[in-house]
Amino acid sequence: MPFIPTIDSIDAAGAGKSHAMRMPASAPRVNDVGSSFTTVASDCSDSLCSYPDLSAEGGCGRGKSSMIFRTQHESLLSGSTRKSDGNLQSMSPQGQAQVKFGTVEIRLYPFILGDSPSTTMGVPLSIDWAHSPEDTTSMDLEDYESRRVGDNARKSQADLRLPHLERESILLRSGLYTRTQLNLAEATLLEEKWHQEVSRKSRERQVRLEGMMRPISGAGRRISTLVRRRAKEEGPGAKHGNAANLDRSLGFRRDSFGRLLELDLSASART
Repeated sequence: MPFIPTIDSIDAAGAGKSHAMRMPASAPRVNDVGSSFTTVASDCSDSLCSYPDLSAEGGCGRGKSSMIFRTQHESLLSGSTRKSDGNLQSMSPQGQAQVKFGTVEIRLYPFILGDSPSTTMGVPLSIDWAHSPEDTTSMDLEDYESRRVGDNARKSQADLRLPHLERESILLRSGLYTRTQLNLAEATLLEEKWHQEVSRKSRERQVRLEGMMRPISGAGRRISTLVRRRAKEEGPGAKHGNAANLDRSLGFRRDSFGRLLELDLSASART
């Protein structure tokens, strides 16, 4: 069964032991009060410790511990850190923490049927969530990078593209899918892409009609304001005649817009 190697975890402490990096039950809290703040280290296990006990001399403490600095500047310039044995690294003169990567863990994930709608032909390909523990290996980061030459060099996006026949062959060889299942998945994918295209065209048409309707609505409001102003100037006798003319004008504009909308919808239905 084909597999893809991926980098899952790294040891953030130099050449120490390799372990999976996992957040503890409660992440450290930083309480900022005025010009001072307190950093609280949380409980963590012996093997999975992301936040070391700063008060202990080695390893990870069981209980909660805290280290208080009077000012933020003092905390950034503190140089009392540990060597690369799984704990903190020293800080640079500018107060920036230095992070070094020690080991990488390589896992192998099997290919499965994907659901990406961006595939132009055939069925999409993806990788499963479950990996193979017996095929998991760890190695030093420098050693891993030194081997990425020649055929093992980092691939480009063009190299990662697979033709649809090769994707189908990979899925069929895995024994998890039949030809009928692949054909059904391809038909479902084409239907989803068709619905997306219809939705996109409908949205574009709605935006275009809204843009055409704005000047018509604005012209109607301007005409209505002009007629009311003129009616006040001419007196009560001419008010009813001007109102009738306004209704006929706006009715003509509404009819024109309705016919334009029907023509646009009929043209879209033919396409």
